Amino acid sequence: MTQDIVLTPFSPVEPHILEITHKGVNIGGTVITKVEGDSLVITELEVEDMGVVDREFLQSLVGVLEDLARSEGLSRLKIEYLPRHAKLYEMAGFTQSYEEGEAGGVVVKHIGSNPAPTGTCYPDAWRYVMRHADESPVLVHGTAVTLSGRIGHAWVELQDGTVWEPASEAIFTKEKFFSLVQGIGENRFTVEEAA
Repeated sequence: MTQDIVLTPFSPVEPHILEITHKGVNIGGTVITKVEGDSLVITELEVEDMGVVDREFLQSLVGVLEDLARSEGLSRLKIEYLPRHAKLYEMAGFTQSYEEGEAGGVVVKHIGSNPAPTGTCYPDAWRYVMRHADESPVLVHGTAVTLSGRIGHAWVELQDGTVWEPASEAIFTKEKFFSLVQGIGENRFTVEEAA
């Protein structure tokens, strides 16, 4: 993917305020960041021209922010958690985290030196299958699309035609799940095979 987004410091005096240029055009966007421990914290994200915000835009923006964090030797991106953006965070590979001393939650993306998102979907999906063995769920290993690209992912298909998705701990219809994450199942395991 080409990097269509460029972040440039607003001024030398305030290098943490970054202007967003998309495909060579200033879109009236701003990202305000700060470093907190091992994290690059996004304290504000504003885009005046919402017409440019689509999946490609968000993938590029997250990629640029990951590169910025890595260049500073940081291993996480953080954004203050807003319930209305929960699906966006999930698709971008962020997970909700409540840290000691914080009044509210933040969403966190562990990036380290590997750009692939990390998570616990495989063991979480396996545990769900084991806990609901009497319902004959099917454990699926495959891939899904997030804002960072296609990643390995696991989920559980239930007998009533729904899908339990471990990152959000939500149940979706199969149609909704596959339209959201463009999931491709590669290996399917019955309860007996997964045990």
